[in-house]
Amino acid sequence: MPFQKGTSGNPAGRPKKTIREDQDEIRFMIFDFIKANFCEVFTDLDTMNSKDRIRFLLQLLKHAEPSHAEKPPVIDLGKLTPEALDDLIRKVYEVQQEQNDRIKLLDNEAMRQ
Repeated sequence: MPFQKGTSGNPAGRPKKTIREDQDEIRFMIFDFIKANFCEVFTDLDTMNSKDRIRFLLQLLKHAEPSHAEKPPVIDLGKLTPEALDDLIRKVYEVQQEQNDRIKLLDNEAMRQ
């Protein structure tokens, strides 16, 4: 049965947040890849000329960073349960530890060269 003009083939419309969830999944995959191959990525970057290196980083950032049109989530701390607040604090601490570990790794790599 062909579509009729003015009648939607999907009256309920496209599901909400489908595109955003796909974009988030891609961002997480890219982040995990870079995290798992951190040293190799930087070694490869060192072999590129500056123009290619910048092009690569800019292309990568398109997927890793939210666009200017996207707004970061807002967390109302007053509405969080004590358990949820503790969980949030723990996650922030873990991210800080990961960043410190990355800095130490880069420092150690720089010292070896």
